[in-house]
Amino acid sequence: LGSDMTAITQSDLDACCGGTKPADVTAACSGQTTIIGVSMDSTTFTTACTSYQSGLDVIACSTAFSAITLPASSSMLDPSAYTSTVCSSIQAASNACSSLTDSSVSSIKSTLALYAPMCTTSSCDYLWSTGYTCIQSLGSDMTAITQSDLDACCGGTKPEDVTAACNGQTTILGTTTDIPYFASACASYADALAPLPCTSAYSAIDFPSDVSDPASWTSTLCAALQTAEEACNGLTDSFAVSSRQAIANFQPMCSSTSCDYQYSASIKCLQALGPTSTQSELDVCCSSAVLTGIANACSGQTTLYGSDPTSGQDDEGLTDANWHTYVGLKCSEFQTILVGGTAGGLRFAGPMAVAVA
Repeated sequence: LGSDMTAITQSDLDACCGGTKPADVTAACSGQTTIIGVSMDSTTFTTACTSYQSGLDVIACSTAFSAITLPASSSMLDPSAYTSTVCSSIQAASNACSSLTDSSVSSIKSTLALYAPMCTTSSCDYLWSTGYTCIQSLGSDMTAITQSDLDACCGGTKPEDVTAACNGQTTILGTTTDIPYFASACASYADALAPLPCTSAYSAIDFPSDVSDPASWTSTLCAALQTAEEACNGLTDSFAVSSRQAIANFQPMCSSTSCDYQYSASIKCLQALGPTSTQSELDVCCSSAVLTGIANACSGQTTLYGSDPTSGQDDEGLTDANWHTYVGLKCSEFQTILVGGTAGGLRFAGPMAVAVA
């Protein structure tokens, strides 16, 4: 065979040492100390077979390792870089090297041990690297990130899966790593992303210039208000809190049975009257059904569009309890004007100062 191990094949060695040949020699030479009358160590053959096999095994290990094309350093943490071809090569090298104890292959075995977990989808290295790579791809522009983008990285139980798989592990690919980073990054992105739908939905509301005009509160506007309410619900940041308050202030204008709506509709009806208005026109604004509806809807309510309805009143004598009777007062005033034939309109104050503002 010679001493050039690179020139020896396994079949060459098997021709000398294959099958039970070493065992046969040991059995046949048991107790014998000479070969052809010459003193000889009968274990030399068995030892030589073992030594040659070890040498070939080391070469096979090195050859298999050399066949691996590992990802570039910039892609080491990218699980997609560990293709089936790369992982097959790593497995083949691991098979060839795992049982070897020769010091010459220790560094190879150490390297294989580092990268092999990247070929196991349930390993800490694989799961953490998958999450880390995904998080890095999101970038820092929160306005460009959607909830589905974040879910792709952190959805379901992904943070918990990483935490469970990495329990007690402090390295990724052999490098000391902040393992909790992935879970904390998911939480940070979620916190930053959560207010954005609220901000976007609220910004899409085109509030009317005259919020006291029921006609301004169209179905489109009210739908936008509802969308914003749902988007901001549950959030605790200052913008969401103030947005929900503003929505709550004006959402009653989207319901024709609300106090705000009925009161505002009656005031607008009165403001449209003039010196030539008829009794029937006044009745539309001031019928008993209208006034009763306002009284019932506004009973116990102390706000109008979220504000104090008695703020700014002059001499109307309105209180938090009876402010909604302002409509009745104006109806009476107009009735007096209509009956007396006095030219001119009505002077609106009190709650309408809030409404106009």
